[in-house]
Amino acid sequence: MTKISKEPEQKPEIILQYQGGSTLDQMTGTYSSQRATKQWHTKLFYHSLDVIALNSYIIWKRHHLIPGPQKTTNRRKFLKNLCYEIITPQMERRAQQVVLKTHIKEAFITMRIATPIASGETPPASGRQKCHICKIVSRTRCSKCIRFICAKHQVKTILCQNCHDNQ
Repeated sequence: MTKISKEPEQKPEIILQYQGGSTLDQMTGTYSSQRATKQWHTKLFYHSLDVIALNSYIIWKRHHLIPGPQKTTNRRKFLKNLCYEIITPQMERRAQQVVLKTHIKEAFITMRIATPIASGETPPASGRQKCHICKIVSRTRCSKCIRFICAKHQVKTILCQNCHDNQ
């Protein structure tokens, strides 16, 4: 049987002894990843992300105490850096793909994940195009700059001569 306190709020005794729940809710509510959903497992996943992010911030803050006048790192900046650290390896792998949608390439360029194509060119969508060196029609692309190259200008690893020379 649960013991109820005699205070005006009449909360269970365990809640009065452990006040961490309201602090957790308050701190995770400030920067939350939760979205409106009716699926319980999705809500649980988002809540777990929030709690994990908060715990990692608390641990990071405790290990990075600076002596003297302290400048505390903003939790928002910490979460932003945490997100970038988590997604950057996947984005770098994805940037290596030859065929990517234009808006994804532009996002990678903006975030400095992938290098922009030389001289501001945008690669043709697909199919056959002229080699960017000698204008012979080809279906093969350079795996580094994604421009079309003919068999004459291919190197064994399917790089155009410009990209091969820059290695």
